[in-house]
Formats: sequence, structure tokens, C-alpha cells
Amino acid sequence: MGSASHEAAVAIDATAEELPFKDNSFDTAMATFTVHQWQDLGAGLTQIRRVTTGGVVILTCDPQLLDRFWVNHYAPEVIAIKARPYPQVDVILTGLGGGSVRPLSISLNCNDSLGEAYYG
Repeated sequence: MGSASHEAAVAIDATAEELPFKDNSFDTAMATFTVHQWQDLGAGLTQIRRVTTGGVVILTCDPQLLDRFWVNHYAPEVIAIKARPYPQVDVILTGLGGGSVRPLSISLNCNDSLGEAYYG
């Protein structure tokens, strides 16, 4: 076993809409289940593209597909409420200047406490 480092990682206090980094500071960027919480989606996407030279990965829910979620069978009103804040995927793609969409499968043996993983 290696020794644990007692140095804390640098924390940056910022928002997606005002990233405190120089243009092209990163090769890639990722936003994981966060875009639905941004105050200004367009500004956040512009910023993430500004600071990134390469690929940008946005992990989010497609609000048009949430009715496929297993919870919809039991509580469709919950899914309708959950879908509201999520931006349409085409809006995200336009804000990034293009891209592609790939579905992410969640395996039956996923143990990350995602609600989506409890279908089995």
C-alpha cells in the first residue's frame, strides 16, 4: 500500500457561467449531472468551450426519455417534475457548437446508488 498524501487538492470557487481559467486551459472537460442547475446554460456552455481545446462530455438526462425510467411506472408525476429542469439535448449540442449523443447504459450490478440502477 502506498502512503496517503495529506495535501488537499486546490478548490476553485466558481460557477459554470464564469470559469476563472484562461482560454484553452484544458484538453478536455466534463460536466456530470450539473447543467440543469446552471443559472445560464448558454453562458456555461460558452465558458466550457472557451477553456477547452478538445472534447467536452456532458452527462445529463434527456428529458424526452425520462418516461422510460422505471420509476415512471409507479410515479409518473415524479418523472414529470424531474424532467422540467433538464435542458433539451439539442440545446446543449447547439451551445457547444455541435457534437454527438451517446446513451450511457447502467448495468444491473451497478452499486453507485443511482436511482436508475435500482431497476433490477
